[in-house]
Amino acid sequence: MFLRDFLEAHDTFGFSIMDESYGYNLTKYNGYIMFDRRHHECIIEIYHEGDMFFITNE
Repeated sequence: MFLRDFLEAHDTFGFSIMDESYGYNLTKYNGYIMFDRRHHECIIEIYHEGDMFFITNE
């Protein structure tokens, strides 16, 4: 599933990252996601080319 599609399907959720790893063109997050008042184990793998930029809202 594309990240864009996941975010559109679950517009309100919380994601707690427990572990993250980085490799060649791959970023992987392991953690727990909460939606519909239930916790679920979640693994998000992002394949990318080049550098990855993190943008935060403060």
